[in-house]
Amino acid sequence: MEGLKLAEIEKRANKYRLQNYGNLVMSDPPIKEENKWIFNLKSAYPKIVVDDGDPPIRELFFINLNNIGKLVYNFDGYLLDSTPRGKITDRIDDFLNVWENRVEKIIIKACSNNLVFSPTIAHFLAPLRRIISTITLMGRISNIELNKFPNIDRAYEWVTILESENILEKTDYGYKYGSMWSTLYGRANKIKEDEKDEFHQIIKNNLMSFTRDTIMHYIIMSYVFQENYSFIKEVMRLKGINRVLNINNLYYKPCIQAEKLLTFKPKTILYNYQKFYSNIEFSGISNAIWELVTIGLLEFKNEKIIGNEERFEKMLELEPSRSVSLPLTDFV
Repeated sequence: MEGLKLAEIEKRANKYRLQNYGNLVMSDPPIKEENKWIFNLKSAYPKIVVDDGDPPIRELFFINLNNIGKLVYNFDGYLLDSTPRGKITDRIDDFLNVWENRVEKIIIKACSNNLVFSPTIAHFLAPLRRIISTITLMGRISNIELNKFPNIDRAYEWVTILESENILEKTDYGYKYGSMWSTLYGRANKIKEDEKDEFHQIIKNNLMSFTRDTIMHYIIMSYVFQENYSFIKEVMRLKGINRVLNINNLYYKPCIQAEKLLTFKPKTILYNYQKFYSNIEFSGISNAIWELVTIGLLEFKNEKIIGNEERFEKMLELEPSRSVSLPLTDFV
């Protein structure tokens, strides 16, 4: 028995898709599997990007989300399986979070060398700096010393991170240099001598004078920030750090989406902060904005905010595809 023509099955699948999921959900061409036709569902999720330039522009971009569900028909055109609407919605939310997290990690990789000079971030990284300073000067840090930190749990969170990155090595008495310490120390030597190095220029713009050991401090902090961003942001929940990071993300995320630097009024930043994070007055974020200006990640020009072109070019080099997908599984 030949069954129903594929064109008719595709027509039924499209009708079911529109009626049950709406026009934001589409499907790939059907895949023949044994005696079934499988339609993998996808979505092009719209994102509006606002540019407060002259003239102001509102543009619509899409994030492609693949494999969010499926429809399964037999050769006679009967629907055998379909992903529930609720699961489709949940999977779209999950995939958008995947995309957001990927973009945030790109931003932190491009900006961490600057961010470690933020006074707010430096304040919250003080326990980490204390650990690094002790290791630099003494070659080790003991558990007795760690137990005298104002926040002992936080101190051990930092040494655990450093140990996981092989920057420190656990000993019977505490911690000492790890293998990665030597690697980073070698990089500090090169940065100290190479005035054309990106990090050399950033340090030079933020410090009147610096030594190899000073560079080492900032290299480790930047490296830890890049490799442990999610833990620092979500688990440690350092609110002061998060406010600076959130402002930086609010500026650069839409820039990555639009693939160009955008111009924002301060009130646009405030509106987006209230929309995505918390209802706060402008005075609550103004210091974070100004810190980002001071360390060179943002620029305040003609009463508007614009980003750092060199940092943004680095983001584009690291930019993920706007398409987000996971391996095919049984979505039903």
